[in-house]
Amino acid sequence: MKKFIFSLAAFISTQLLFANPDTLSTNSNTTDIREIFTFQVSFLQGVGTNGLESSNYTNYLSFNIIAGYNGGVEGIELGGFSNTIKNDVQGIQLAGFSNQVLGKT
Repeated sequence: MKKFIFSLAAFISTQLLFANPDTLSTNSNTTDIREIFTFQVSFLQGVGTNGLESSNYTNYLSFNIIAGYNGGVEGIELGGFSNTIKNDVQGIQLAGFSNQVLGKT
């Protein structure tokens, strides 16, 4: 288990270190402007790679260790307990207890 946590932390650190802000794009299908990220990892709402502004971001891959709240998903979202999406989901959501989408699925 320690190796897994260390590997995950090393992967996230590497991605954050070499992230290029020029690769971000906006989603023009909605009236609000949201940035799109390749992935995000969070422990609880506000405690993750997208911080307190996670509801403004759409992710291709979202991994919520306990629970997460994101702007949108265009791909896969995995959650240990619960996933909540503010806008739309285009893809798959899997959680131990619940998935909530406040926009379109």
